[in-house]
Amino acid sequence: MHLTLLALICIIVVFGFQFMWSSNHENKLKLKTKKGVQESSRRAQHTLTGLVIAFLRIFFVPEREAVLIIAISAALIFSLHLIRLHNTSFQKFFTNHFSDLLRTSEINGK
Repeated sequence: MHLTLLALICIIVVFGFQFMWSSNHENKLKLKTKKGVQESSRRAQHTLTGLVIAFLRIFFVPEREAVLIIAISAALIFSLHLIRLHNTSFQKFFTNHFSDLLRTSEINGK
């Protein structure tokens, strides 16, 4: 039970961080006309997410549990990708909230 709760908290923290990063998408849509700005923002978000994961691992999560959390997160991300490919309403929701973190081909559902 303790491991499951820890994994859930870590996944919520990382996905919450990604949502907060991309939630200010109205202002960023103006900047999206330049591909370099979008790519820089995406790379910065990925770097900061990696730092959040490293911080959680170093200070809070033992190594064995960290491997499990990363595996669960990867499975969750893959599942979301499959849902996006087959559900147009979920694809619209996802791109509205996370388009700043996606490549152009990913926004188009590929």
